[in-house]
This record gives sequence, structure tokens and C-alpha cells, in this order.
Amino acid sequence: MHGGFAHRGMYKIDNQWIMKITDLREYEITKNLQGHNNIVSMMPMSRRSGKYASVVMEYCSKGNLSKCDIVKLGKENIIEDIARGVGHMLSKGYIQNDLWRERGEHLSNFFVRKNGTVVLGDFGNISKVTNKNLIELMKQLDNIIKHINIYY
Repeated sequence: MHGGFAHRGMYKIDNQWIMKITDLREYEITKNLQGHNNIVSMMPMSRRSGKYASVVMEYCSKGNLSKCDIVKLGKENIIEDIARGVGHMLSKGYIQNDLWRERGEHLSNFFVRKNGTVVLGDFGNISKVTNKNLIELMKQLDNIIKHINIYY
């Protein structure tokens, strides 16, 4: 994760880790999604206080995908990484509700590691899979792929 570290409770620790203040629900979902190469990594330690947790997560040094050189990373690689991350999330019964943002920063929930791997992060707007939100996710993924192919 990258960007304004005071924004949304994120604080850079060093060149490998950040601390994010989050609610317990997002913490539990992030914890449940661990173990996949295309999901942002989280250290097993955290501190809980009431309904919040401070979580130590990997720092993706290349920032979010909306600020990266997509041509250099390779469109096909990016789309494959996104599909793998979303597939893992779906296999765990979760769906990200704002992968595509009509208001801009369409690729801001995807982060890029130093090695160029794209990972899905920021699980604040996530829910259990239903037929309705699965159809919406398909539309969002279609918009993401079109956006990558048209603008990069």
C-alpha cells in the first residue's frame, strides 16, 4: 500500500511494512484471505482495541495500480494477477464491492509490489457473495479490463 499514510489510518513503518488502523471486520476478512500471492500480505500480529485493530501489512513500494506504468508491467500480467486475486477472494466466499470506481481512481484497490506483482488490498467494502453482487463484480471486472486495454 502506498500514498498518504496519514490518510485512512495508514502509517509507513519502513520499506517493507505499513501499519493500518482498521475495524475488526476488515481485519478478520484480510486475515481470512491470507496465503495467496495476489492478496496483500498481513503479519499475524495485531493489536485490538474495542472495535478497531492496528494491522501490520506489506508496503507495496510501487503504489497503487492507478499510479503505475501499466505498459511496463504488462497488461496481460496485470489482468492475470487481478483475476487470481479476485478468484481467491471468491473462493473464500467474499466479494469486493468497489474494484471499479466510477468517480475515478479505478485501479486504486490494486497495489504493486517491488517485483511487479499486482495484489488486491483494502477490504473495507467487502461482503459475502450473492448472485446480485457477483453480477455487479463481473461488470466491474469488465470495466477494469476495458480501461487497461483502452488507456494503456
